[in-house]
Amino acid sequence: MNIIKTTFIGLALSLLMISCGGDEDEKSLSGLEGDWDAIEFSATIVGNSAGQTFTNEVEATTLDYCLTLENGQFETSGGYDLLTTVTVPGVSIPPVASSITNVSGSGEYTDNGSSLEINGGFYELELNGVPDSALQDMPQTSDYSFDADDNLVFEQDETMTVTDQGVTVTVSIVSRSVWQRK
Repeated sequence: MNIIKTTFIGLALSLLMISCGGDEDEKSLSGLEGDWDAIEFSATIVGNSAGQTFTNEVEATTLDYCLTLENGQFETSGGYDLLTTVTVPGVSIPPVASSITNVSGSGEYTDNGSSLEINGGFYELELNGVPDSALQDMPQTSDYSFDADDNLVFEQDETMTVTDQGVTVTVSIVSRSVWQRK
C-alpha cells in the first residue's frame, strides 16, 4: 500500500509542471519562453492495482515553485505544500498534508503548437525514502493554453501504467496547473 501511495503522490508531483489545455487562445513558442511561478495546482488520480481502485485528490495549498522554459530546455526549482485525500473502498484514510522542498529538475521539451512533449524529470526527490526513478524519465505530452490574464494553463487527462518494485499500477490522471509569468 505504501508503494502505491508513494507512486500516486509521485505522479501528482510530476503533474505539477504538466497538463492539457482548454479553449483559450494559443500562443507561439516565444509566448511560452521565460520564467513562470506556479499559482494553482490540483489533480485527481484514479489508480487500479491488483483489482483494487484508489482515488487521490491532490491540491497545492502553498506554492513556491518556478519553471523556466527556454530554447527547448526547461528547469524547475522550489517547493510546495500539498493536501492529498486518498479514497480506498471500505477504508477510512484521513487527508495527508505534505511539504516538499528543494525540488529541482531539468530536461527538454518540444512545442507542438498547443502541446508540449516533455523529456526528462520535472523533479528529483524521494518520497517516503523511495526514489521516484520510475516516474522521473517518463515522457509526457501536455496541452497548454493562456487564460484571460495571460497565465500559462496546463490541463491533463491521461492514462498510464507504472511498474515499480514489482507492483503494477494503472492510473488515470486529470489535473490543472496555472503559471504566472515573472
